[in-house]
Amino acid sequence: KDLVENGVIDGELAGHWKESMDAKEKVEKTKKEAEEGDVEAMIRLGRWYGTGSYGLLENVEEAYKWAKKAADLKDAIGMAMAG
Repeated sequence: KDLVENGVIDGELAGHWKESMDAKEKVEKTKKEAEEGDVEAMIRLGRWYGTGSYGLLENVEEAYKWAKKAADLKDAIGMAMAG
């Protein structure tokens, strides 16, 4: 982190690292929101796990888990995703 921030490592490698860290922060923030009951965050996590987005490995079980949580809160998209 320090090497990128201080410019020791730059260019494409630094860009990829920054993108990876941005994605990781986005996922962590969204998980926190979902765990606090944010239905839209649950849907986002379900989609991201379903497609392997934002650095997450594709995981059908995890995608279903988040869609089901949204469905249990009577969210129409969650219900459609969970089947």
